[in-house]
Amino acid sequence: MGEFEDRERFIPLRKSEVVDLICEGGFFDSTDKAKFREFAHLLESVFHFEFQEKVEKLKELYYPFNPDPVTSTFVDYSKERLKEMEVEFIEKFAELLDDANFDEMTKDELKYAFEVDSEISVNVETNLEDFDKLLLYKRGESVHSITVSRFFSLLKKELRLDVIERLVMLIRFSAEYEVKGLSSQIDVRSDKMYLKIFKNVPKPDLEMLFPNSKVKMRMVDKLKIGLPLVLGGALTGSKLLDIFGGSLSLTVMGGAVGALIGYIIKSFISYKNTVLKYITTLSQGLYFRNLDNNAGVFHSITNEAEEEETKEVLLGYYFMLKHHPDPIKASEVDDEIEEWFENKYGVRLDFEIDDSLSKLERLELAEKLEGGLWKVINLNKSLERLDYVWDNYFKYNV
Repeated sequence: MGEFEDRERFIPLRKSEVVDLICEGGFFDSTDKAKFREFAHLLESVFHFEFQEKVEKLKELYYPFNPDPVTSTFVDYSKERLKEMEVEFIEKFAELLDDANFDEMTKDELKYAFEVDSEISVNVETNLEDFDKLLLYKRGESVHSITVSRFFSLLKKELRLDVIERLVMLIRFSAEYEVKGLSSQIDVRSDKMYLKIFKNVPKPDLEMLFPNSKVKMRMVDKLKIGLPLVLGGALTGSKLLDIFGGSLSLTVMGGAVGALIGYIIKSFISYKNTVLKYITTLSQGLYFRNLDNNAGVFHSITNEAEEEETKEVLLGYYFMLKHHPDPIKASEVDDEIEEWFENKYGVRLDFEIDDSLSKLERLELAEKLEGGLWKVINLNKSLERLDYVWDNYFKYNV
């Protein structure tokens, strides 16, 4: 059972497509294809019910920390209870993200993102001390190639960007954080937790996602603004020296001073326009990359988790079923699945066979034998078992 540091746990195919690929693999006849599709539907329903319970629990725990609730409450939460709820919420939210095959970003990854300036977007700086709590989770990494313009669009340069396909952010501001500028009109509270999910984030652009980011002007823009002012000032200064030397009239002096004022005004307008351009770029990047906010993030991640759990179990069950009634080692199943994806479809992943088997065992669809061997029950019994599980969630008609 291989472990790959350069591969993702995430299965980058839709659940329906995985079912189609399995059914078209040549192992099932037409009757068993229909049964397997029904098996997949039942399995999906079971996981959907289980995850609905998880998301309802998360919503209850998150309610006092939600910055934009749509309902009011008569509950008076004590400080002790709020602390307990915060700890439990973060723990269960991390579990949900793990179910959806997200991984927490390391300090080294965050350091890299903060140290490297963006070549395609706005350069910004962020003070992490403004946050009392900061958690970042990522899933899916790829390399994108883009072409950018340089020197007034006269030159073209091709860039290769390391991109995070999905990024989840949890933030709570420190009590000392003060909102300044136009953002001061926004109600930012240190007793709330802010959740965000973004897509297709280049690693060097990670800083632009933070709410306290400040725009840093590039050197080329500083030169565009500063050089005309410096040259204009130098030219005006030389004329003033000539005036004081008696070689030019007061009329010319007035013109020189007027020109200097004009350079100052032009540089100020250029500065304001450049800042506006930067802010517009920043806003557009956030607009098109933001997928969901606060409590809505639960539903997005829960949907992803249901998909991942279902795909993992379907694949584990199918590849063990191909060996039925003979038992097989978990490591052999893991290798088969990874080779199947890579050799037939060009998809390289690090399949989590242990997660798949633990769920199959919990649902009594697979049994662990001596010597690290595993065995699944046949398709007919599996359908009966899942139908029994579904029917017994509620037992009022027994």
